[in-house]
Amino acid sequence: MILNQMALNPIVHYQQFAHHIHQQLPTLLTPIFQLDPSSPTRPVEEEPLDHEKSSEYMGLHTLIDYQPWLKRLYQNWQQALLNEFHVLGIKKSLSEPDHWHPESTARAINAIALAYSGHLMHVFKQDPIVVIDRTTLLWRHTWHTFRQELDEQHTQTPILQAIDKTGYFFQQFWLESWLHIAELHNTLPTNPTENSPKMT
Repeated sequence: MILNQMALNPIVHYQQFAHHIHQQLPTLLTPIFQLDPSSPTRPVEEEPLDHEKSSEYMGLHTLIDYQPWLKRLYQNWQQALLNEFHVLGIKKSLSEPDHWHPESTARAINAIALAYSGHLMHVFKQDPIVVIDRTTLLWRHTWHTFRQELDEQHTQTPILQAIDKTGYFFQQFWLESWLHIAELHNTLPTNPTENSPKMT
């Protein structure tokens, strides 16, 4: 992921920003695998975020076509962001994944979430912590609504597992992205002009 360091909002003090990302952001994420023990998704609770394990796990259900549900989750997320933040033009600059499986779908969901967040912070000058929290809570609502809808339709267990895995991956990518941004934020000068060449 390439980030323009000077585009990061220098207003929020690093310690406050980093503390929020480390301590508060995880508490806002959907507790996807803290489910009832009888839930069919329970066996994947302790799986590490590892591409090979993910592929192996999803390969158990090769006869199921996950694409329509994963694509719908992605589209629901796009629409939720647009409805909440009224930012136009971002959707056109982001391409959909070539393959709709949990990890690639989660990366696409993360990319659009970061695009909206960055736009709100840098174009509309909104507070980064407020933007991150609003986006995370919007995700939580969007994911829960979609998951509940699938439950009510008695959707097949492998599809529910794919949706849960996608949500889990997205939340890992979302958290990792902001931890990385917080570390970059720490390298910026307090005064953005501090390291600029001086005119003589």
